[in-house]
Amino acid sequence: MHPAPEGGAYIAPGASGLLYLDYNKYNEVFSKGVADEDALVMAVSQKPISGAAFGTTSGVASWKTKPSWYQISNNDKMIQPKTETWFAERIKARKTITLDAGHASMASHSEEISALIIEAAEALAG
Repeated sequence: MHPAPEGGAYIAPGASGLLYLDYNKYNEVFSKGVADEDALVMAVSQKPISGAAFGTTSGVASWKTKPSWYQISNNDKMIQPKTETWFAERIKARKTITLDAGHASMASHSEEISALIIEAAEALAG
């Protein structure tokens, strides 16, 4: 449906067989815009994922019954911005913001992300 993102090429199994993002490419494809020291901490403390997670069906998606807000990272190399836009449209996000950010937008643009979360919480609090 959507082409594979650039960062996907740098995901490989570690000694445990679980998948990791290449430490040497981490900042480039995952945490672009994050301070180098913070990106290093993120890279070495990343949690592995099972390859099965990419093909396993989940339960009922919350966005089908609950209001959603969405943020698109226009420099994301782990999920293409075009795919993120499709996600936002599919979930009928009440509000979508676009940031000049990589995948780790919550670290590189914490103020904007916090504002979106607060706006969503206030909207739901009524």
